[in-house]
Amino acid sequence: MKCYLCDYSLLEPTVASILNINRPLTKSLVAKFLIYFIERITIPFDSWSESITYTHFGKPLFPIDNYVSISYSQNYILIALSVFPIGVDLEHINVIDISDFEIVLSPSEMIEIQDDEQIFYRFWTQKESVSKLLGLGLNMNFAEILCSMQSHFVKYRENMYFSETRILDDVCVSFVASCPIPTFNILTGIYFEIVDDHSFL
Repeated sequence: MKCYLCDYSLLEPTVASILNINRPLTKSLVAKFLIYFIERITIPFDSWSESITYTHFGKPLFPIDNYVSISYSQNYILIALSVFPIGVDLEHINVIDISDFEIVLSPSEMIEIQDDEQIFYRFWTQKESVSKLLGLGLNMNFAEILCSMQSHFVKYRENMYFSETRILDDVCVSFVASCPIPTFNILTGIYFEIVDDHSFL
């Protein structure tokens, strides 16, 4: 599994220059270009990007051998590429009223969270990751996705999914898969690379 956390604001000018586009780029286009670059695609970017298809719920299907999951939050783009299906989510941790989210949480989750925003964001990003893994987006009942601080598994209906979550300063990152996720260490970049400038390109 390869994971890349990128600062859009630092990469966008370089990607625009490479693609010779004289307007601000969307995060989606920058993410597509990064996947194109990481996977060392040899056909022209325009031809390759035109062959990306989308599911009924809008999940992109990339013409590469790896599974892909993408998440955006403020200036960050998170990209995961894996030989097995995976879902990822990235959220900035903000001050919120947790009671506003009771509809997406189970009673046991509410007990664990109490007023702890970090625990809320752990559960929220795990739920979003499951929805991305399944390709359903927000078109599912998030209260049926059950999370716990006592487990590295997330349950949805009859299925159990492996889960890993990390808090990086004010950002929460979660990964969910149907098979064990290799232990990743964000600091060493063995499985996870933080891209903080255009030298990546």
